[in-house]
Amino acid sequence: MLFLWLFFVLLITSYGFANVTSDLREVIENITADYEDNLKRAIQNEGIRRHNITTGENSYPLNDALISESDSDIELKNLVLSPAPDVRVAKLSVNFELLTLDVVLNFGTLKVEGDYEANNRTLRRLLAVTHSGGISIKISNVVASGRIGLFLREDSFVAENYDLDFEPGEVTVSVHYQGENGNIVESEITELRIEKTLAHSFWSELTDVLKNVFKQQLGAVIVEDSVTETLADLDNELRYVQKYAFCFYFRHGYDNFTAEYLENRVTGTIKTSIYHSNIFVKMAVSKREEKIKCRIEKIKVTNLNDIDMDSSGLGSLSWLIDRLRNWVIANLRGRAISVFEDHLRMSFEKAAEDIDCAALLND
Repeated sequence: MLFLWLFFVLLITSYGFANVTSDLREVIENITADYEDNLKRAIQNEGIRRHNITTGENSYPLNDALISESDSDIELKNLVLSPAPDVRVAKLSVNFELLTLDVVLNFGTLKVEGDYEANNRTLRRLLAVTHSGGISIKISNVVASGRIGLFLREDSFVAENYDLDFEPGEVTVSVHYQGENGNIVESEITELRIEKTLAHSFWSELTDVLKNVFKQQLGAVIVEDSVTETLADLDNELRYVQKYAFCFYFRHGYDNFTAEYLENRVTGTIKTSIYHSNIFVKMAVSKREEKIKCRIEKIKVTNLNDIDMDSSGLGSLSWLIDRLRNWVIANLRGRAISVFEDHLRMSFEKAAEDIDCAALLND
């Protein structure tokens, strides 16, 4: 039995704001522009400092990716994002009443390098050959826009919920491999839509990395400002109550696996556990006349980390364990998660039909 255990804890928070007084509103209007300028400048300076780091922190490894197209399989291995993105803040505005930041971020051109191995199933039945070499993928003009939620911790703001949409630009895929007579052959293709390129196989994980890079950058500077000093001792009117909704578990499985190599055939079990993951849920509340309705806008699984795999039954094919782990994780990221998100969305949408939004907001 192949089990992929995904343990997700979904935390939904609702905020109850006190009515903003005229005095506080005046304070907010007076300090907002300077706060935005200072925060933007601090983020830029922190980004420059981090970008100039020459240690291992300047690169980010990615999981292997597996792409199946018709009767061909392409495996991307040893993928590394390097150098770290130089994040530039194109726009930033703060809403103290809603405790949010609206941002537009420019990540510039990103480069992911690694190795590839290509197989054709039809050809392999005639010739036991594979094609391998090095690969470099450049994604230009990567931009992220959206809203970041803030909350108060002691006397500082903390940025926690990131509702960011990433837009990639032109994608260039370059490969190099050893040709005839030992010569190195290089070739490249360029595509405007990332969905038509190999980069789409790791795009979701890459955007998680980019989000975490900016999260560290923003988190390092936003805590330096005193809320009490910034809001002139009136910050209590912005504080909120955090409510925990529920948690759940998800299990996805297959009956068994079968492997065959050089007439050696084995069967066994594989168990894969994910110990760290998050689900981002965005809900919208709309009011029409006297009716209030809740609607699910976005559901996305993020930050799949600490993935462990146990296998049995491989016997003489135990050398496949590392590759099998990479294949399982690649399939999980590339296929299984999107299916899970679709089912989760349908469940939430069904549940939202029975939610009394008016009662929740007045609770």
